Amino acid sequence: MNTISSENSLLLFKNNRNKTNIFIDELTLKDVYLDLFRSIQNILDSAIQLNTFTKLWKDACDDACRRVRQKMRNSILHDYEDAQQDIERVANKFRGNAAEIFAEAFFTMGLGSEYFNGPSYLPVDPQNERFIDATCEMPDGVVGCIQIKNYDIKKVDRETFIKSAAEDRLRIRDFNGEIGKYIETPRQFIFSFTDAENLPLADYKGVTVFLGPSWIDSKKIQGDYRNNVKPRSSMFKQIADEIEKFTL
Repeated sequence: MNTISSENSLLLFKNNRNKTNIFIDELTLKDVYLDLFRSIQNILDSAIQLNTFTKLWKDACDDACRRVRQKMRNSILHDYEDAQQDIERVANKFRGNAAEIFAEAFFTMGLGSEYFNGPSYLPVDPQNERFIDATCEMPDGVVGCIQIKNYDIKKVDRETFIKSAAEDRLRIRDFNGEIGKYIETPRQFIFSFTDAENLPLADYKGVTVFLGPSWIDSKKIQGDYRNNVKPRSSMFKQIADEIEKFTL
């Protein structure tokens, strides 16, 4: 996976530093990423019956972020004025990166096949982002754009949709084809583990598709015991195994 094993791996601390004054070993957070995905694998492998995946994901991310905060606190040898703010910035970046790792596995495995051709999923350069986290070819051959949101309790706000619309306008200018083909269907997607604020989503119809918690849960990652569908624990095993093998 690009988000794990490429030169732009999100496991590297440089991609978690988030403009803070914390400078530590590049693999400091590898074990937290590993434990996050391994713990979800183990729960999905257990006999626990789940009605929702997104709650399991949120709880696991909350636990992992607590570990990140403690690691950052332990790494700061001399306290400074903005230390706690820096710790939160790293934890927030970790949370977002974890979702980007998950999203790459999710889409490349075809779980969003009604919108995307999974094997074409491509994360953007984490050091050179604009308004999106990934691109993926859509069934008609045109590239679509994905923003990934993994807030703890915050809902997706209007600004996110505004940025999505701005990205769409920029993409239209660069589109090498008939504009009519580009605009005949939405090309911007927001993939989120929390719902959107009470927004007039119709304002963005034709530009942005919101793929929220209920849509994610509809993919039955948690399984469906009423229909004897087993959870997708192997998905998380593959992610965890790849993280475990990663080294510099």
